[in-house]
Order: sequence, then structure tokens, then C-alpha cells
Amino acid sequence: AGEEWRWVGPGDGAYCAVYDENSFYVMAQYGYLTLASVNEDFDVVEIYDISLENDVLQSMSPASRYFRFVAPMVRDPKHKGFLYLATRSDIWFNTSADQEFGWDTWQRHNDTYTPASQGDISALSASPIVDARIYYGTNRGRVYQLDGANFVGAVPEELTGVNFPGANVNCVAPHPTDPDHLMVVFSNYEVPSLFVTTDGGSSWTDVSGNLEESPNGSGAGPSCRWADMIERDGQTVYFVGTSTGLYSTNNLDGANTVWTQEGENTIGNVVVSMIKIRQSDGFIAVGTHGNGVFTSSVTVPVEGVPAQPGSFFLAQNYPNPARTESTLRFHIADRSEFRITMHDQLGREIATLVEGNRQPGVYTERIALPEVAPGNYFIRMSAGTFAQTRMMTVVR
Repeated sequence: AGEEWRWVGPGDGAYCAVYDENSFYVMAQYGYLTLASVNEDFDVVEIYDISLENDVLQSMSPASRYFRFVAPMVRDPKHKGFLYLATRSDIWFNTSADQEFGWDTWQRHNDTYTPASQGDISALSASPIVDARIYYGTNRGRVYQLDGANFVGAVPEELTGVNFPGANVNCVAPHPTDPDHLMVVFSNYEVPSLFVTTDGGSSWTDVSGNLEESPNGSGAGPSCRWADMIERDGQTVYFVGTSTGLYSTNNLDGANTVWTQEGENTIGNVVVSMIKIRQSDGFIAVGTHGNGVFTSSVTVPVEGVPAQPGSFFLAQNYPNPARTESTLRFHIADRSEFRITMHDQLGREIATLVEGNRQPGVYTERIALPEVAPGNYFIRMSAGTFAQTRMMTVVR
């Protein structure tokens, strides 16, 4: 915490990528892309402009006609000098982006052209295991796969699910070890936000779960922005960045998927714009909108899953924020009296939500919230010497 950040490029920040320990790809607004080199003190010693430039683009003024304000860009995981870049309507690639003349070696994938009826290209990612495979999505709900993306003439395959909303694809997250396993993130409100495939896009399952107030996506659910995943000890841990913070799960169960908030007292309920996980050691970096960058390490089980099945535990309520109702999930370790209560920010008890004496096990209950003013409240579970508290936001 509090470490000094160093300047490596001008403009409004957008996508970036590491070339090596001394060089970085840095993108700013409307496709402005540089390769910045630093010395051992991390002072910038050289910046090469490697932006996509040709007669066609130069004739299209302003740049916003050709690029979105934040144009998606990704580095090939297997070739650090290969970059892929999305304009509004097509994909470009560069196999010499690490050279001083990198601006002059961009090539266009003609078959990736997306007409206005299919929307602007809004997301771009690269497979970590299949050589030169990329994925891209549009702001009208289309998703594509492009193999051989480092050669002219590659033809995309559409992976769009029949159950997709016609909404903004903000992220296509590939699994680190399974080429047929993807997660797609839709950032609009009032639509289902998260879909996963394990068969290469032949079928898709809505796994938005408790991040939506209603199964159709309507209600007080947050806007989802990004996803990433890691395989640890034989299981996959999924992370999703939203407009209300960071969430995770290691158990996708369709509409019943339970996402648990991570870092609720550190990251908090801020917009999480991007997530990046290093597969080798589980290092995770989380970029927020206006609240800095947070880092940690992924372990299994993740936060939100009890270390021991027989322990008392209170999961994060869902949906959160909530309006008039919410769902509580809790574990009972042994047969004993317990209470789950709601408190205001001064700690005063407002209502008893659940209480009793039950057999050990996992319980899920839909509860009606008392009529209170919008704001933050606390849900507290107590049983003997055990006590755990979660924060809940109420909206009206």
C-alpha cells in the first residue's frame, strides 16, 4: 500500500500490457499507443509511438470516427512482440510492435469487419493456451473467435449464444487451461450479466446468480465489468469486477450461482474496471475507478467459502444492493441457538431477520427487509461465542 506509481505515458489511460521488466505497451484515448522503456530507477528513457497509422485512418478525422474512446488492445500471451487492436469495426494485428517502426507494420483482418448492425467492437482478449487465437465482442451482444490471428486471411467464427442479451460485451475471459471454457461479461444494467461456455461456444449458461435481483437481469443488480479466472488445486476460481466491488466463486451453478464479495473492507463497493491474474503464482491485481489498484494472492478456498464445512459462517447477502427483499446463506456448525440481525451504522439493532435452533447444515432463506431509509446497514450472525458481520446496501 502507498507505493509510488511512475508515469510511463501520456493521455487518458486505457489498455496496457507488459513487454518485459523494462518496457510497457501503454494505450491512451482513441487508439494512441506507445512502447515505453524505463531504466533501473523506472524513469522513462524512451517512448516509441506505435499507433496504427495509414492513409485511411489519417483521412478519418476526428479519430473518434474510427476508434472508441477506449479502444480494446491485447498482447499475444505467447509472443510479446505481437499486438491485437480493435477499431470500431475491425481487428488489426502487429507482429513487430516491439520495434521502433512498429507503427508501420499493422495489418488488417478484412474478414473481421463488423457492420453497424452488429455494433462496435467493445472487447478483445487472447487465448493463453491456443497459439494466435483471439476473441472479440461487440456492444450489440455478438462474440467471435479468430484463429491464426497473426496471419492475414484468418476468418472469424461466431460464438454468440442464442440466450445472449443484445447488450455491451465488455469482456471475454478465456480459461487458463481449457480452450473450450470462456466467460462473457455484459456491462449493461437490466440484463443478465455473466454467461459461461465449456464446449467452445456451442451452448452458454447464465451464471449471473445472486448478482442479479431477478433472473431476467432486472432490478438492483450491479453492472458487471470484467472477469478473470485461475485454476488452483484442481478447481477453477472465478472473479468478476462490478460497479459495487469485486466478487468471486469456485462453484458455477447456473442461476443459483452464489458470488461472494471480496475485499469488502479494503476495495469496498467501488467500480472494479479490470482484473488481471498471474497463473504461475496466483497474484491478482484489481483496477478500480477512482480508488486505486489492489493486489493479493488467490488461495483455495476463496473468501466466502468456509475453511471447514462444520463451521459457523454467514455469506454475503444477495442481491446487494437490495430493495425490499434479500437472500441470506449461512452455515450452522452444531445444534445451538443463533440469531441473524440487522443493524444501522451506529450498531443499533433494527430487526431480527432469522433466529432459532437448527440442525447443522447450510441454509438459504429469502427475507423481507424492514422499511428503512436507503443506505448502508450491517447483517450480523451470532451463535454462542461466534459472531460475523456483513455490510448490506439498501436502495429504494
